[in-house]
Amino acid sequence: MSSPSRAEAELAVSTLLGYLRDSAGVRISAEAEAHTPARVVEMLEEVLSGYGEGAGGARLYAAPAALPVAVTGVPFYSMCEHHLLPFYGHVDVRYLPESGVMGLSAITALVGRFSRRLQLQERMTADIAAGIEAASGAGVVEVVVEAEHLCMAMRGTKIPAGRVRTAVIAGRRASDPDAVRLLDRA
Repeated sequence: MSSPSRAEAELAVSTLLGYLRDSAGVRISAEAEAHTPARVVEMLEEVLSGYGEGAGGARLYAAPAALPVAVTGVPFYSMCEHHLLPFYGHVDVRYLPESGVMGLSAITALVGRFSRRLQLQERMTADIAAGIEAASGAGVVEVVVEAEHLCMAMRGTKIPAGRVRTAVIAGRRASDPDAVRLLDRA
């Protein structure tokens, strides 16, 4: 089966708008009917542009051994794969380098790559940790993601449920309590 064309994707959005207009009484202006399908497809292509981008070949820089690194408060937005609604928040990364440190912008770029996909927060957290481990060879990586999910606030109970926090500790030394404790210094 071949992939749908952009024109077919725009037609699908147009069909959805017509369905909402006819069955739910949604008011749609003529301008919106004419231009919204293309805008929606373009928006989805942009916010889901992280596919095909792996951890990348991050450059490693020499640094003192066993010096933990932390990059915290990295903002992100992503799309819930279940409802196609955004979730957004921040990511904290801590890792214990062994063969060198990653450039700091490489860490934020990696967060962006994995967040610009249809995601589950739990999978995104694990993907970021695995990406940092693969790119840096770190002995221990900890990633904490805290996010607000519009799929919880806008549908169902329609009550914001606070922030959701997920955490992963990965790396070949993840079960070594001394190595994990070193992360607390960062």
